[in-house]
Amino acid sequence: MRTLRLTLGALCATALFSTVSVASDHGDTPLLNSFACTATQLTNPNDPCHARNAKANQSEITDLFAFKREDKLVLILNTNQDISASATSYTFPTDVNYSIMIDTGICGEATATFDNVENNNKYGGTLVRPHHIAARKQFKITFDANNEMIIKTKGISRAAKSRLKTFAGLADDPFIRAGRQGKNVAAIVLEIPLTDIVTNDDTLLIWGSTSSTLINGNFVDHVGRSLRSMFAENDLMNTKTPTDHFRKLHVTPDVMIYNTLEAASYPNGRELTDDVINLACLAGGNECRVFNQATEGLNGPSVNDVPFRVEFPYLAPAHLPAN
Repeated sequence: MRTLRLTLGALCATALFSTVSVASDHGDTPLLNSFACTATQLTNPNDPCHARNAKANQSEITDLFAFKREDKLVLILNTNQDISASATSYTFPTDVNYSIMIDTGICGEATATFDNVENNNKYGGTLVRPHHIAARKQFKITFDANNEMIIKTKGISRAAKSRLKTFAGLADDPFIRAGRQGKNVAAIVLEIPLTDIVTNDDTLLIWGSTSSTLINGNFVDHVGRSLRSMFAENDLMNTKTPTDHFRKLHVTPDVMIYNTLEAASYPNGRELTDDVINLACLAGGNECRVFNQATEGLNGPSVNDVPFRVEFPYLAPAHLPAN
């Protein structure tokens, strides 16, 4: 892998340093959720449960987005739905690993097909090799004690790294849901020319994950297609890779299928403007059952509470504390 080190607090085009070196989740991770704390423990910073709960929040994935802007691929991984309303900036933990993986296919073989309407509506397509999904391209992100981003990559050329643009910091939560209006998340945004990623098939399989050294270095959260791994019956997906979803759980792997020849629109990739709750309800999917139909689903908000940026990093700016 190759490593990039970036300073946060501003948008930046990356410089290269060579070195040796997986859904709208919002509270779904079994391992993290096992750290239930009492009110007394949560208010005591010296209590071990307090530290575990804080790390759970920092490791918890909220959303994954993949879409195009002109000839660029944009990838967004958001975490931590419990950021204080008084926050004006965000310091990423040094012991959490954030990863975005992409299977681009091999040897001219398609990654997915689109002749099954039911699968198109449910998953975004039909996986060609569900038993052998591999991270052929990967962005593995950590942060040092100075809150500088360090990116280790796999399958990305040196020239491509020089074209990678990044952002990391506090941003508006783009999940279009009544309970998330006015909230912020910790956002990681990557933008790279599509030609640097699409090396075999125009359809990409994308997923994200986080892991934390405080929780024994275990794989702790996964995101693929929005509104999937968040459900109780899919909890185990958060502890396994997409290939093992198929091999060990005997289910369709949870990845985001994105046919880059088409405009992103859930479940084909995911645009910032996609109201995934509304779209899932319209499709008649089982996902609609967990949302309060009086305030969400078809009756909930259909647009973000604040406008998205037109320019990189595209997310709306963070909500500032009320005076």
